[in-house]
Amino acid sequence: MCTRMSAIALLATVALVSCAIPENAIVPESLVEALATPEEDATAVMNAGVVTNADESIAHDGPADGHDEVVCAAGETLCDGSCQTGPCATPVLAEGSYSYTFQPNPVVLQPAPQVAGREEDYTAEANNYLQSQSEAQQQAITNAEQSSAFAFASHDASLAAATQRNAALRNEVEKLMNVAAAAAAKFHKATISHDGTVADVKKSQIEEKKQAHIVELAEATLKKEKDLWQKAKEHVTAMVQAEEQARYTLEFDGQEYQKAKAAAIRADNSLQESVHEDEEKEKFRKVAQEAVEKAAAEELKAVNAQAAPAAPAVAPAAANATATCSDCTTLPHVYLLAGGKCSDCSSWAARGECDQTEYKTFMHHYCAKSCGCPAPAAAGLTQTGMSMPTQA
Repeated sequence: MCTRMSAIALLATVALVSCAIPENAIVPESLVEALATPEEDATAVMNAGVVTNADESIAHDGPADGHDEVVCAAGETLCDGSCQTGPCATPVLAEGSYSYTFQPNPVVLQPAPQVAGREEDYTAEANNYLQSQSEAQQQAITNAEQSSAFAFASHDASLAAATQRNAALRNEVEKLMNVAAAAAAKFHKATISHDGTVADVKKSQIEEKKQAHIVELAEATLKKEKDLWQKAKEHVTAMVQAEEQARYTLEFDGQEYQKAKAAAIRADNSLQESVHEDEEKEKFRKVAQEAVEKAAAEELKAVNAQAAPAAPAVAPAAANATATCSDCTTLPHVYLLAGGKCSDCSSWAARGECDQTEYKTFMHHYCAKSCGCPAPAAAGLTQTGMSMPTQA
């Protein structure tokens, strides 16, 4: 009966405590610390628990405590994770490190660690630890409720609750470590991708410099070719001017040639005309002379037949001749037929016909004034038996 009453009282106490304490109630920190502090020979490791190694090699290679809060003493400055006196020196970045473009705090980004694993694996591991953390927290709450329900009568229950909480914290640490490792793997992958883009940038810059050099050479070549083109155009202009000058000289010389040719043709025509006229004159002179000689011979024959045998054969002076020295006023018909006339005496005398043997008798007989004094007529000649000079 007493045992049954004790059991009923215990259940009532549990129910009362369950109603008074919320489900997510947290044991006061001081009480948890008191319960979680083991004795010198006690152990805080629960059965089948997972304990993180001292070097935390389960989560990642090497510690990652660079983000711990550091509080510096008065007069010191936090520089790159350590306290230093005076202003911070410019950090010397390790090979492969980066300087932020978008300035964060702290201002130096450590190089990506060498992570032996994929981001997905670490994320899955972190999720597993998160699940374990949640389960441990639920178990801790349950143990705390039980401990509170029994008025902390059981030291083992409180110690178990503290142990579960510590296990939950350790799981959280493991989770965060894996989250950090996943972030590191992601950072490492981003680093590789960025290194590729850096290589692409350098390659593109090299290509751009090559192309700029090609453009520079092309521009220099274009300028040179333009200069040659300009000189070629100037040469063409000079050649055009030379051709125009040569054409002008050609046309001028052609005109001079035409003038000279025309003058030569005129002179030749005049010469041919003069030659032809002289030939015609000579032909008519010979015809006239023959006719005159023939007519004179016939007249002489007739005169000789009618004249007395003792009569002199000297022809009398012309009917129009006077005792004074003068030129004739008319010529016999035979000389007129040959184209002669008394007005030609001065022209014949100017040509020197007065002293010509062939025309001397005619000139001194009919052109006595033009030739000076008349000379005695030759014996046996009549007025028509003398040779008349050709026309001028």
